[in-house]
Amino acid sequence: MQEPARFWARAGERVDSPTGPVHLAQWGHSPTSEDAARAHARERLARLAERVRIHGLPRRQDEGQGGSLSAGGAALRTDEGSYYDAQPAREEVLQELRDSADALLAVITRNRYGSLILTTDTIAFVDIDLPPAPPAKQPLFGRGAWRQKQEEHRAERKRRVDLIASWALRHPVCSVITYETAAGLRVAISGLDAAADSAQMQQVMQDLEADPLYARLCARHATYRARLTAKPWRCGVTALSDTADYPTTSAAEQSAREEWISGYDAARAGTRAVQRLDASGPAVSGAAAVVLDLHDRLSGAADGASRLA
Repeated sequence: MQEPARFWARAGERVDSPTGPVHLAQWGHSPTSEDAARAHARERLARLAERVRIHGLPRRQDEGQGGSLSAGGAALRTDEGSYYDAQPAREEVLQELRDSADALLAVITRNRYGSLILTTDTIAFVDIDLPPAPPAKQPLFGRGAWRQKQEEHRAERKRRVDLIASWALRHPVCSVITYETAAGLRVAISGLDAAADSAQMQQVMQDLEADPLYARLCARHATYRARLTAKPWRCGVTALSDTADYPTTSAAEQSAREEWISGYDAARAGTRAVQRLDASGPAVSGAAAVVLDLHDRLSGAADGASRLA
């Protein structure tokens, strides 16, 4: 697994394009130092500036995550929070898990909206979305339609769980652990000799009907991501990015960020990210077991008293 982007820096420049002056900005990153991150930002900015000077503003910036363009008072921004671009996600690194030889096994970060995220290539995680469930409370009107939607949702969930079980039966050498999430299912797979960016793993994603965007993310970065804590809006909190993005640029921003984190931690008490449903195949062992244990502890997988969020 590659070392994480521990340092971030931004570079900006005013450029003359064929249609007029444009302000460009790019983020750069580095695992080693702020100086290296600044150099990377300037390098990315120079590449973008050269294209804009010749061709003008692109319809969609293709330099990857972490840039912005503005012209004539109107800003054209990339999705700086997207995980689906070439750059790593711009997230604060909170914890690194290493083996006895100091090889990196997993990283825990805080994503843009504030949840803790586990990133690893040691064990595969597959996210599977289900159609939104109908309200749990029976309505006063339209009860027949509500009951039908409830039955349809249960049937679809069962189909997906059976699909996972069938896949596990066809791959008896693999350890397969199934979890329930607030919006679907998560599968952890160990013993499959396939990298996250391999054609074999992408076929597994298709076989298990994984979220297509998640599959794309794994292929792009050759790692898997698993959310460990509640999405803020599921516990009554706005996204962290609405308060203070990362990295912060002032003491006031940093203070606001820390205050948000304290409020979020209090609000998510009594919630969990996943519930462990089933396991099949051989016991998970070695480095994969270490990563899986971290995932299960921090995600509340065995905490039956908490609600999924």
